[in-house]
Amino acid sequence: MEKFLESSGIKLCSVASSLTKVPARNMLEALIDGERDATALAELAHRSMRRKIPQLIDALERRLTDHHAFRMKIFLHQIYELTAAIEQLIVKIDEAMAPFRDACSALETNPGISLASAQVISAEIGADIRV
Repeated sequence: MEKFLESSGIKLCSVASSLTKVPARNMLEALIDGERDATALAELAHRSMRRKIPQLIDALERRLTDHHAFRMKIFLHQIYELTAAIEQLIVKIDEAMAPFRDACSALETNPGISLASAQVISAEIGADIRV
């Protein structure tokens, strides 16, 4: 989607850290719904992104055709579907890792070990690391 937006002249990716986060998705949805005023789009920014409103206005001041808006709608729909699928997988992983919760918590105390890393390590070697 980033490449598609850039080909449309929209440089949102140069300002937003991710197109999948709520503020960027809100801006994309507003573009799809027909909003073309860059200032109004930039005002949809949240928290720390609000400091970047001038850069957002510059990044969003481009012409967007109806065809581009339609393709963006398809991309955004795919992002929503994939996000929902990821959230379902996270729930399943958490359920499957319940017996290893203590081992994961212990592993997470190590610098650089996130919950996801701890889950992978636990899944690979089990809860008993003496083995």
